[in-house]
Amino acid sequence: ALASCVDYQVSNYAQTLWGSDQTEDTQYNGITEAIVPLIAFPTVLFMEKVNVRWHLWGEATLAVLSLIDAGILLLSGFTPTIFVMYGCSIVYRVLYEAMITIAQFNLASHLYKDSFGLLFGLNTFVALALQTILTMIVADKKGLHLPIRTQFYVYSGCHVVISVIFIGAAVFTAVRYCQRGDVVEMEDEERTENSGVQEAERREVEA
Repeated sequence: ALASCVDYQVSNYAQTLWGSDQTEDTQYNGITEAIVPLIAFPTVLFMEKVNVRWHLWGEATLAVLSLIDAGILLLSGFTPTIFVMYGCSIVYRVLYEAMITIAQFNLASHLYKDSFGLLFGLNTFVALALQTILTMIVADKKGLHLPIRTQFYVYSGCHVVISVIFIGAAVFTAVRYCQRGDVVEMEDEERTENSGVQEAERREVEA
């Protein structure tokens, strides 16, 4: 929900950021917005076909993508070049779609099909509620009313927080997987030991 919140916020204020350094010769906002789905769609399809155990590697991948997104938003706020801003926006939106695909796969793998609509709807509601709060704090005149570039620094920081959360989740998943591996190994050892005992008993009977 927090990642969706930041994405909504970035989408709403991206053109404001672009307008801070645009001239009549560099107004390609519409083309930039159109390129995003053209790249995101095949990217999502490719991810669905990739043979990766997302239930194990999903959180770690999301942590890395969140850090990359944080760097992209930071660069967007720093750069004075409009074409760099355009490129950052495209890459950010495509990576967000990749993140959502992985996150939804992980959620769906732990839910009943009847719960999908409720959970994803709740996620959207929470994301919009968080976006409202973020807008009031960062952009609204009654809040901090930060300059547009400073706002993008804040959004970058939000992605750092998201990355830390996913790192914690990835560590938890890794520890749980290792514990399961130890249990399986112990069970295999017990089976081997029992087989050895049974074999010894059989030989004694035959003798």
